[in-house]
Amino acid sequence: MKIYGKDYEGQSPSWIFPRTTTLSDGDLRSNLNALKKHYEAGGKLYVEITTGARKGTIGELIIPSFELDDVFTPRAKTGMGERRSCKVKTWQLKFDDRKTTVNIGVSRYDYDWKGVLRFGAAATTWVYETKERPKVEPIKLKDHFGVKLEVGQVVLFLHGKANDYENRFGKVKRISDKGTIWIEAFRTREHHKAEELHNGIFARDLFVLDGDLRDKAMKARLSL
Repeated sequence: MKIYGKDYEGQSPSWIFPRTTTLSDGDLRSNLNALKKHYEAGGKLYVEITTGARKGTIGELIIPSFELDDVFTPRAKTGMGERRSCKVKTWQLKFDDRKTTVNIGVSRYDYDWKGVLRFGAAATTWVYETKERPKVEPIKLKDHFGVKLEVGQVVLFLHGKANDYENRFGKVKRISDKGTIWIEAFRTREHHKAEELHNGIFARDLFVLDGDLRDKAMKARLSL
């Protein structure tokens, strides 16, 4: 479809429905009126999604109104001139053979999707493909003395803020594949609060409390 000689086929939907714009009211009305005539002649406005899991999806764009003041806010002064903003914060695509619609949000900066206008689509197309996440080999972590860290181990660790550190005891609750450690701290003093900790705790600063801890400490001392 052409408006004033400009072909909108294959262009971003923001050409007709910009999130915010300095276009004159005359230009905005011309776009909406041309689109209205397209619908009155039996045409429809389709959007083809071009990225993500829905790449290749073609849906009919649900247009709430062809009236300027229904679609755009009143013009307001900004640091970049007088602007109108699109009132629609969530667009919808509908399909011929299903009740499901695809919601398209509009973020602070632009549409939360990438798509192009299609005026001559014969039918809608539903596509949704998920990609398998690549398997990540879990990081093998070891404590200060080289003991393999595992969930359920009781450990000694240093916790606190600058100039206010203390030794705490706790249990390893979870270890992510990327090596983040979650430790549930024990309450061993009155001012302690039982809580899950994970910021700033490194495997090399942990001590697994087992029967050999004393011997390992002495061996380390003698080896230096």
